[in-house]
Amino acid sequence: MSKVLMVFIVVLASYLLYDMFSSSDDSIALKETEAPEFSVEPGTSSKKNREQAVPLYEIEPGTPSETALFDAEFIDATYTAKIDNERLKANLRFSFSEDGTFSDNRDMSFPKSIAGEATGTYSIEGSAITLIYAEQRDREVFKFDNSKMSLHEDGTLRTGTVVLTKQ
Repeated sequence: MSKVLMVFIVVLASYLLYDMFSSSDDSIALKETEAPEFSVEPGTSSKKNREQAVPLYEIEPGTPSETALFDAEFIDATYTAKIDNERLKANLRFSFSEDGTFSDNRDMSFPKSIAGEATGTYSIEGSAITLIYAEQRDREVFKFDNSKMSLHEDGTLRTGTVVLTKQ
């Protein structure tokens, strides 16, 4: 019985050592940060999930380095971004007013060509910005009722991997 126990201990120790050495060089340091909550992927059947704010684009590898979040009471500026990758080609422009309204202009050429403009209201809680789109809009271009962004100290707005720069 003691031989079986010794073999088990040696195998377990070997496994743990192998796991420790094989993952230390290839691992990625993860930093837990607070972020606005987003709903699950679009297309889910739950009505509750579809009504929650969602990021405009999913996070992909190679995201730009994060900057510190910035708290604000309002935004009065225009932010733009150009997306050009294998999954999406688009030009985005968000214009925010001091009175809590915004306009969202999109011109997408890939995977299909669509363009449009939508308006709505926004609210800021700390550095989290919630966009609430008006009911009257082109739902093919602007599918979600609301979405979330974050405001950063370097003057950018971010949602997923999209970085909108202040103009």
